[in-house]
Amino acid sequence: MSPRRWYLHNLSTGKALLVEGELVVGRTWMTLAHDRGLSRKHFKIRIEERRDSNGAQRPDQVILTDLGSTHGTRINSSLLPPNEEFLVNPTDLILAGHQTFRVHPSAILPDRGISPGKLGLGIGQLSDEQKIDLKLLALRALALLAAVAAAAAFVEHPKSPLAPFFRTVEDFGGK
Repeated sequence: MSPRRWYLHNLSTGKALLVEGELVVGRTWMTLAHDRGLSRKHFKIRIEERRDSNGAQRPDQVILTDLGSTHGTRINSSLLPPNEEFLVNPTDLILAGHQTFRVHPSAILPDRGISPGKLGLGIGQLSDEQKIDLKLLALRALALLAAVAAAAAFVEHPKSPLAPFFRTVEDFGGK
């Protein structure tokens, strides 16, 4: 069995980075937006490959260490003491600054079965700033849907100046 490849996914930016052995994450990390909540060297991820006494590969261990960051690092909702190692599972959320991360053995995160509610992170555990961000995101999505609906209604209206440019299924002899 070949060794697994592990990726650190920044769920806040949608970017992923291959973790080869060890990775230090912080404000200067190239794939992050400038986040003043992150320390320059915030936390470290280390992948430890394991083998049994016969040399057969066993599941890797993913180890996270907060590097004495100013605002701390959380696994799910638990604040980690600095400079201590903690095991991380692929379903765990790592919270640092205003960023949310996951370590996963795939470059693409699975879309099924993982939700903040299932991980014990209900909306009541979000900060006020995160709740405002979530509400703004929902409002933007609703505004976009309203704009698309209005545009569709405008184009389909027979008196629309754009109507001559759009043909319907019936124009092509369809039902």
